[in-house]
Amino acid sequence: MRQNFLQGVLPLNIGKLILVAIFIFFVVVPLSAEEKGDEQATPSAPSSPPSASKKAEAKKPKEEGLVIGKNLAVGMPLQKAYNLLGTPDAVLVARGLAPEYDSVFVNYKEAGVVVYSLTGRTVVEEIEALPTFKGAFDKGLKLGDNISKLISLYGVPEEFNDKIARYPDKGMFFFLKGETLVSAKWFLKGSKIFDRELIGQ
Repeated sequence: MRQNFLQGVLPLNIGKLILVAIFIFFVVVPLSAEEKGDEQATPSAPSSPPSASKKAEAKKPKEEGLVIGKNLAVGMPLQKAYNLLGTPDAVLVARGLAPEYDSVFVNYKEAGVVVYSLTGRTVVEEIEALPTFKGAFDKGLKLGDNISKLISLYGVPEEFNDKIARYPDKGMFFFLKGETLVSAKWFLKGSKIFDRELIGQ
């Protein structure tokens, strides 16, 4: 009789064990794997943002590094000026008093400068600092400064009024609005460029 009882119970227990094993294999194991996968997929904490100084450095306009009379100067090779300033916004040709005095001017709107040269020559004849120029001049002067600072740095102009301060021997001409510098033109000494003739001796 005991033998018959075991024969009835054992198949039942083995069947339950098989069912438990199937449940563990197909339900519990995949769930634990998904949880593990979720842990791996959890993004790591973002790295700390760049410091304010680095952001400012990245945004610092290139034109703020321009210094007329130093890294951008009359008499320098045109190619060197082009390399410094990059791609221009416009290139135009102006007729002079004779064909040999025809000039080419290259406008860099973002930098706030225009570079002039005579056709057939390979040096910078004139640099114009537009009102949007954010750089400086060789002695630290900047557009927006007062005429008193101009005089303290470059001496008394040969001629000046509320519109222009002239330094013809130095080839420098600063344009004013009242007592404030708003733009400037620098020329190569002895330049025959037409713009120099227009501005006067």
